[in-house]
Amino acid sequence: MVVDELIADAAGFICVLDELRPLDPAAYNPFYDVWTRIAKIPPAERHSSGVAPLPAPPRLLDELEPGSLRNLWKASMARYVLDERRSLELFSDTSVWDDYPGEPGQVFVYEGRCERYELDGAGATLQVDRERQEALQGPPSAASAPWLRPLPTSFEMPVTRFTQLFFVPPGDWSARAAAAGWGGGDGRAEPGEPLPPPPVYSRVVLPFVGPLDRWWEAIYCRLQVELTLTPVSRDAGADLLLLYPEDPEAGGEGEGGPGGWALRAPDCLPPGRLWPAPDPAAHSWSPLSGGPRDYMRVAGPGVYVGCAYRQGPRPGEYREEDCVYFAIARKA
Repeated sequence: MVVDELIADAAGFICVLDELRPLDPAAYNPFYDVWTRIAKIPPAERHSSGVAPLPAPPRLLDELEPGSLRNLWKASMARYVLDERRSLELFSDTSVWDDYPGEPGQVFVYEGRCERYELDGAGATLQVDRERQEALQGPPSAASAPWLRPLPTSFEMPVTRFTQLFFVPPGDWSARAAAAGWGGGDGRAEPGEPLPPPPVYSRVVLPFVGPLDRWWEAIYCRLQVELTLTPVSRDAGADLLLLYPEDPEAGGEGEGGPGGWALRAPDCLPPGRLWPAPDPAAHSWSPLSGGPRDYMRVAGPGVYVGCAYRQGPRPGEYREEDCVYFAIARKA
């Protein structure tokens, strides 16, 4: 199959995931089928070539219909029930850490897409266009990809794109950890215990107008690879967390070393790019959920799907219609 057909096959499968009725439900695993389809796409072809200086959004994300990110999030949960044979087939030679930087100063770029994202709480709100839905596909409840349109009070163009730059702060990580007392018998670790991997941070870059982005916003978060429960029991768990400064586990109150928030000054940022100076107090929450953390799962090689849980009208209430589903695909 040519590349375009491979991309169309993977995207088409994701778009109809919630409509599939397998003949043998016990043997069917949607995560396995999604992963293998994405894996067939050559890494260099998972994103478009773009036209300089415009960014090149991942081609797979371009092909997904509205509603597909929710499908992908639900399907990714099936990874937790993979049988041993298929689990070894997919993960014997790969690791989550392969998709993220591991050396000081290293930067990996991801392009993202989200659904139900409101810019500053006012723009880009989407609702089902019921007339178009019923004319072409039947009632909204019967289709996996409802037709969406902006509300009258929203932005003219729905904001669905963003960029995420994952990086390891430059400098001598072992020296910073030692200065913070790691391995020194202060309760953080036993003497001689090996250092944990250096922390991986991320900058979220939101769109502004056309090809321009909001380059001045210092929206940073910390990546945490950890199997954890989500706020909603039906969604089981997540593989990764994006922790913003307000989250206690992000180490926003501490400085340096393992567990501390390392982004305190411009010299904590990798060279060679235009990075806004860190300001944890000004940008301490997720721009997608408005909360201190977002959740992600593995969806395929270099592709991750996430859910930003937004609280409903009552504290602690998380309704599915309030969630913001997003996916990121590695670009460089």
